[in-house]
Amino acid sequence: MNKYVLILPLVILSVFLGYFASSSKMEQVYAIAALTTVLVATSGYLLFLKHQKVGDSKQKRETKIATAFIAVLLFSTLIGVQLVNLVAANPMGFNGGEKPPDADTKPPKISIASPENNTIHNTYTIVLSFNVSVGESTTASFTRIDELCYMGDWQEHRTYINLEEIYYDEPYVGLEELSSKLPPMFSFNITDIPKGKHSITVYATEKGRYVSSPVYWNFYINASASVNFGIDAVSPAVTVLSVENRTYGTSDVPLNFTVNEQTEWIGYSLDGQANITITANMTLTELPAGSHNLTVYAKDAAGNIGASETVHFSIDQKPKLVILGSTLPMEYGYALAAVIVMIIVAMAGYLFVKRKKLGEGT
Repeated sequence: MNKYVLILPLVILSVFLGYFASSSKMEQVYAIAALTTVLVATSGYLLFLKHQKVGDSKQKRETKIATAFIAVLLFSTLIGVQLVNLVAANPMGFNGGEKPPDADTKPPKISIASPENNTIHNTYTIVLSFNVSVGESTTASFTRIDELCYMGDWQEHRTYINLEEIYYDEPYVGLEELSSKLPPMFSFNITDIPKGKHSITVYATEKGRYVSSPVYWNFYINASASVNFGIDAVSPAVTVLSVENRTYGTSDVPLNFTVNEQTEWIGYSLDGQANITITANMTLTELPAGSHNLTVYAKDAAGNIGASETVHFSIDQKPKLVILGSTLPMEYGYALAAVIVMIIVAMAGYLFVKRKKLGEGT
């Protein structure tokens, strides 16, 4: 009966050890393992001493068997403790290496908020704002953004974002919660961008694990997103062609002008008044007599506004004399009328004198 005395407590202790190990309560695992070791060692030693006092060869043989059995149990317990320590040192399991992402694992999501696609900016600096998050997957664990960078088409190298400062800054979180520390929006000022059309691309690499306990495999999956934009910090050049610095004898003056680029808006200001929107060359009508000034403005797609030189001109609406399609100042008309009157009077006088002479001759 004595040789079976350790079986029941060992079985009970093994059950408890397995239960606590599976529940990951490591302090309880250590306690049970230590208690098992002490009980097995104590019981084995007492049994060995008891059988050493008996000279019977059968009992000696049983003693050797029991001692060997206890030694095996003690060795197994020690191995179990070492396994517990190994598991504690590798809570994620054992690294099986790297494998490609499966079909269920989606790449990380990148959403660029600024600059907006196909926009034009009137400064050589833009704000790059974007959001990034891990992709969806039902098979992957411990996913996080492992590498993040951006690059413009005018740049030679990528600019990498230091994620270590974000992930491992206080307060510390577990590996499965690292992605929760990413800010909702990354923002960076990009300066010294040359004039013209450009694109900028954001790159993200996600790292995760496929776990098949006690082994896991790492995987990496990439994604990128781009936007197109333009830089135009030069204002349009506006030239007025037809309105000149002179006096006009009519209240209707043609306004012709040119602009050196495509525009979003064109307008003019007369005598410092509010701008009036126009779309092409036109005629200024019913201008009052007196002095005037005119400036033409144009705005391009980037919001740059260009202005022409201000033109100063006058309107003189004195009466005009039109002779054979020619317009003459009214003073010329008065002089011409006087000449005509003088000619008529002279001819009348001449006819009168000639008629009188003819009457005297008869």
